[in-house]
Amino acid sequence: MGLLWKELGLMNITNIICGFLVWWGLILTIGIPMILTFLIMEATYDHKDDIGPIIAIVAVCALLIGTVVFEIIVESVSCIFIYFAIDKSFIERGLIAIPRIRS
Repeated sequence: MGLLWKELGLMNITNIICGFLVWWGLILTIGIPMILTFLIMEATYDHKDDIGPIIAIVAVCALLIGTVVFEIIVESVSCIFIYFAIDKSFIERGLIAIPRIRS
């Protein structure tokens, strides 16, 4: 915990950016398929009363897919941040986590 406590400001900014990414990403990944489904069904489907459940199914599927994709992205960013904090701590202690090539 001490590693991350030193970089608290950067961690908070990273969490805020990831939160906005997930929020707007889910809105777009649910909204666009729902609008396209509505437009396609409205133009081609004869039974207008049955469009609602079809749009709900598309929304649930889009929500599941979008949640998985964006949570993978958020976890990747968290792992990169933790790696950065560990690497910075090693450098402060005089250890080198990854050998650097000097020219």
